[in-house]
Amino acid sequence: MVWISEIVALGLLLWLALYDRRTLKVPVYGLLAFFGLGLVRLVALERQALVGQCLLSFWVVLCLWLAGRASGHGIGSGDIWLLAALPFWRTGIGLLWTFLIAFFCAAVYGLLRFGIKGRKQQFPFVPWIALGYAAGSIVLLRKG
Repeated sequence: MVWISEIVALGLLLWLALYDRRTLKVPVYGLLAFFGLGLVRLVALERQALVGQCLLSFWVVLCLWLAGRASGHGIGSGDIWLLAALPFWRTGIGLLWTFLIAFFCAAVYGLLRFGIKGRKQQFPFVPWIALGYAAGSIVLLRKG
């Protein structure tokens, strides 16, 4: 069952990444599907972690929202809600790997593409989230 959920998550993330790359927007119905299926997966497979993962999801939204308010720029709301849904798909060290890889790769890409002066440029972030999720899956697979 775990592999089925990984394939579903990667499939949804790939679709959302392609959509975001083309339009610089994340569709609401895609976010709802990712959020809802992740919640169903969490309830079905890891019910004991439900409260903790819901609190973590809230924490992600709060931190990203505050960072965006403090900087005057930030991540788009669709990206924030997608990142908030990730705790329903992955827990513990796998979630940290996903966030670390996604943010690091996006930061390197942004600096290489736009430099420091072009900070106001927008670029799709969902492809980096999908890359982080896929790389996190590989790291977890290698760990056993």
